[in-house]
Amino acid sequence: MVLDKKSTVISYHSDHFLRFAAVFYAVVLFSLNFIRIFDNNFWLDEAFSINLAKMDLTGMINATAADVHPPLYYAILMLMYRLFGDHGWVFHLTSIIPYAITMLFALSIIWKKFGKGSAFLMITFISVMRSAVLYNVEVRMYSWAALFVLLVYYACYMIIADDRRSGYILFAVFALLAAYTHYYTIIPIAILTLSVFVFLFVKKRSFLKFVTAISVSIILYLPWINTVIRQFQRTTGSFLRENPGLAKGLCYFFWQGNAANSGIMLVFNVLYSGLFLVFATGLIFWLIWSTIKKMCENPENISEVADFTEAYWMFSGYAASIVTLLALELISILFTPALAYKYLHPVVGLMWLAFSVAVSKLKNRNFIAGILTVATLLLGMPMYIETYKSDVEADKRCMATRQMMIKTISKYDVMLTNIEHLEWAVLQYYLPSTTHKYVSDISEIKKLESVRQYWILWSDSLSEIDLNNIKDMNLKVVEECRNCELGSTVFHLYRLVK
Repeated sequence: MVLDKKSTVISYHSDHFLRFAAVFYAVVLFSLNFIRIFDNNFWLDEAFSINLAKMDLTGMINATAADVHPPLYYAILMLMYRLFGDHGWVFHLTSIIPYAITMLFALSIIWKKFGKGSAFLMITFISVMRSAVLYNVEVRMYSWAALFVLLVYYACYMIIADDRRSGYILFAVFALLAAYTHYYTIIPIAILTLSVFVFLFVKKRSFLKFVTAISVSIILYLPWINTVIRQFQRTTGSFLRENPGLAKGLCYFFWQGNAANSGIMLVFNVLYSGLFLVFATGLIFWLIWSTIKKMCENPENISEVADFTEAYWMFSGYAASIVTLLALELISILFTPALAYKYLHPVVGLMWLAFSVAVSKLKNRNFIAGILTVATLLLGMPMYIETYKSDVEADKRCMATRQMMIKTISKYDVMLTNIEHLEWAVLQYYLPSTTHKYVSDISEIKKLESVRQYWILWSDSLSEIDLNNIKDMNLKVVEECRNCELGSTVFHLYRLVK
């Protein structure tokens, strides 16, 4: 009895120490991501998001309806802008909130339901994986989409494991929020929905509550459905700058490197991501097979049924991730390019959580989770440091260019550029008071107003033909800045002299 009491006390203190260690670990990793919100270098899509957030609600909805995305993220960004003002950190803060919520989810629910090893692994994955480092702070909707899809996934667990009413409610709410955040979240949600239907059918449970939850989500999405149809019709045939293909897409689930990696680091990252994916695949399939076998041998054993339920849930998350990748590739082949890393980010969390929970079912689970955590950190931290330094340098270049342009170019001047996204998004954010126009060629410049100063922001140095065209207009050009950089867009700045 004395030994049992002593063992209980040691276990109590050990659990409290590990809980404290987990919180400290989470705070450190969160801080590494949080310090990146003070960056003011906003590339094309980020600048576009901020410009929409500065509109009124009606204008924003009309603008995003004319674009290719649903409105929820822009509404959240608009709220943050109204609450805290026009500061660069406010827009990044909006994107880091879902990461903070996921961190709390790992420290509380994952820790309680699946153990400390799973929690430590999940905290590491959402903090230093390449996809996390990219999208935890980017001023786009992908971190919110990832959060909503992850919560849909956990709601599925609540439904199949406990048949809790709250699970059905949360499924309906988060599925709707996800669909209003990004359209491609519908793919993993559809796979998760199918997996729940299959489970309910096999277990001979009623479909009524689940059908009701789905119906509510669909009904509340109907006001936007006509816009969805118009957007997809309009964007068919468009292109993405990145199209990684299936092999790179599979590696991306556990990728730790930068795009510029080569040599030994590229080999390490390919091996790491490939081995992780193979391990995750083998482990999840082994768990589902072994639990089915045990349940068939002893169908009355409640623990065996519970083990099968968890294994089935892990498999559904894994399947939703892989099928989403395959579906995006199929859409790319049949309709329009759709496979991009950013579109995979909303489902990488499913893979990470499924794998983290699967590790908790192994015999030496805490030791294995510790090894995997350390391995992820060893490869992830160099990539994080490289990304952080790159962001800092890009921010310095951007701010230097912006300050120079603010001092040099007045609000009464006119900027002419042959860079489309610079004209319609980036300049609108950084110099909103100055008129800017797009021209594809110098010869398109019409008669200039004599009272206004004109500036040329060109993608390359002006050619001899361009200079001759300017001379024919009885004008001269003075190069004010070579290789200026604003919002990650490089250009040459010229002043037209009458």
